[in-house]
Amino acid sequence: MSKKKIKILILYIIPAILTVIFSGNTAYPQKKAGEKEEDTCVTSECHAAIDQSKYVHNPIAERKCDICHGESRKHIANPRRNQFVPVKEIGRSCYSCHKKYETKKFIHYPVTDGECTSCHSPHGSEYKYILLKEGGSLCFDCHDEYLVSKKYAHGPAASGGCIICHDPHSADYEKNLRERPPDMCFVCHKDKAEEFATAKVVHKPAVESCTNCHNPHSAEKQFMLDDEPPALCFKCHKEKKEWVMNADVQHRN
Repeated sequence: MSKKKIKILILYIIPAILTVIFSGNTAYPQKKAGEKEEDTCVTSECHAAIDQSKYVHNPIAERKCDICHGESRKHIANPRRNQFVPVKEIGRSCYSCHKKYETKKFIHYPVTDGECTSCHSPHGSEYKYILLKEGGSLCFDCHDEYLVSKKYAHGPAASGGCIICHDPHSADYEKNLRERPPDMCFVCHKDKAEEFATAKVVHKPAVESCTNCHNPHSAEKQFMLDDEPPALCFKCHKEKKEWVMNADVQHRN
């Protein structure tokens, strides 16, 4: 083979072979050149972690951010100059999908104010119902934790189970209770319900409401009583207090 032919082989044929060999092995860190990810807010480049929580709001899971935030077609091209308009009426936005809770007599004030995001994350959370915190920890962001700080605490209150007794949205009973006392108490204290049902005489305060004598959250006295007998009894039976205290001979009990 002549030297001229060898030069032609080196200059044209060998580079062509190398191109074929290596053309399919180019490494791409995320996607191939010219290939675009789905036209959505949740991508590897933007808001990548927003749907990584245990519980995710449906619009986020379905990549329908525009349901709450509206559209901004130029946002992807230049996010800083084309920002989404903040959601001003949060409650109204939530009610476009969720049922209204303002139909009952007593309404939790965040619901009244349309501040759904004071309890719920609009995107995702590690807690059920996409709550910002779990149980009583969330309630005590607004309500005084002193309620459960005394020596004897009611089981649901102590364990953060506030919603066992209180509806977090709205209710037909005062203090957002799910039932009217004493029926609310009988949901758990079934033995007392049976006792009252078979008794010939039931103490009037017990018929009206257990909280006449018992604190529903916590108290310094056993059985969560507001005070110890007879001081507790004398709060209602004032005439008996005067009679007992002024008696010449007092029964020790």
